[in-house]
Amino acid sequence: MSISGVRGIVGNGLDARIAHDLGAAFGAFLRMQRSEGMPKVAIGRDTRASGPDLENACIEGLLYSGCEVLRFGVVPTPTAQVNVSLLNLDGAVVVSASHNPAEWNGFKFIGPRGVFLNSDEAGTFLRLYHSKQWPQLGKGYVSNDGGAMMRHLERIFSKLDITDSWSELKVAVDAVNGAGAVANPRLLDFLGVDYKLLYGEATGEFLRGTEPIPEHLGELGKLVQSEGCHIGFAQDPDADRLAIVDEQGQPLGEDLTVVLGLDALLSTAEPGPKKIVVSLSTSMAVDDVAKKYRATVIRTPVGEVNVSEAMIWNAAFAGGEGNGGLINPQIGFGRDSLGAMALILKYLHTHQTSVSAWAAPYRKYTILKHKITLPPHVTTEAVLALAREMKTNGTLNQQDGVKITWSDRWLHVRSSNTEPVIRLIAEATKQEKAESLITDISVAIQKLVDQTQVVPST
Repeated sequence: MSISGVRGIVGNGLDARIAHDLGAAFGAFLRMQRSEGMPKVAIGRDTRASGPDLENACIEGLLYSGCEVLRFGVVPTPTAQVNVSLLNLDGAVVVSASHNPAEWNGFKFIGPRGVFLNSDEAGTFLRLYHSKQWPQLGKGYVSNDGGAMMRHLERIFSKLDITDSWSELKVAVDAVNGAGAVANPRLLDFLGVDYKLLYGEATGEFLRGTEPIPEHLGELGKLVQSEGCHIGFAQDPDADRLAIVDEQGQPLGEDLTVVLGLDALLSTAEPGPKKIVVSLSTSMAVDDVAKKYRATVIRTPVGEVNVSEAMIWNAAFAGGEGNGGLINPQIGFGRDSLGAMALILKYLHTHQTSVSAWAAPYRKYTILKHKITLPPHVTTEAVLALAREMKTNGTLNQQDGVKITWSDRWLHVRSSNTEPVIRLIAEATKQEKAESLITDISVAIQKLVDQTQVVPST
């Protein structure tokens, strides 16, 4: 378990028994936070085939621990987060493995503020789970709640002050047959745009790669071009992340989602100093947006909860992560593809501009992302030591792994929160500089692997 929740391959490390025990432990954890009374907990899921069985098992665990459970059905993760706040719930569970492939599933645990458990909370919860000591404090009960989606959408429309119809806009949306497939038509119908759906059925058959990264968005780009759309949007299976394709069918890259979202929010803000919170691996283009509006950028370790908590602590105006996750605290403190779509479409409607023209000033950077699975005999700390050796004339940040920043580029080396891999992220004003950073650290890691390879005794 990490701050991103629990994930595993169904039938190979993740099953109904684990789901039950996680539910029982989470119910007991939430009861610990209350002085009295029954915790009220929502549960939702994405569209994976394994979702219903794991959801039912988790509900049984929550009921064992004496929780009142609201079953939302298939909803985006941000829908569950927003509803925790709207309904004054003690927490929520989303059965989803986010961007992991279809054979995976998992659980995201949300606290009473509508944000994921932080590292301390997750540690307490994990210890409780492993203890297997969950007193049955009265049997809980479950009820169905089909209104979560509309409450979320109504909050988006209200906070973004959306009242008119945008019939001049033509939009393509790729929901990867995930939870967004349930929400997108409702959102787009209300906005009055002309839209085309790709992978728009909630089947859980992820017919393109589950991450909305450029190499998975070729079909969306073709649809945008063939239909003459102004913009294309792509989500991951639980619809918290959003990627954008411009009117020419070209992916912008996930990092520019938060950049354009921040630009749109700040463009209508009241004058005065503002704080923006993003993770360490988010593009330098955020700093360009901040400079444009005289805002201050605060960077946190990677992980949505780290950004969310820093936003709350610093009373930040907005924030997000470079994986396509815009956080607009007017709506909620989670990454929200639905709120981001509405915001970006409103900007296009209001400014009568194209996506390519809007994004052009922010496309001067190249960001590259790579991951490496380490063999058992090589430690993460050994890899981070290699990264620190590249510090020459750069500024070192060790909040989350190792990040080295120079005037025109940066390199970030860290352990993933969601996969057993080391992530390498580099960005520079010139592509060859970003490539060089990734190549240099990759070569150094491979040498380390080769030099420390265990040689069998003869």
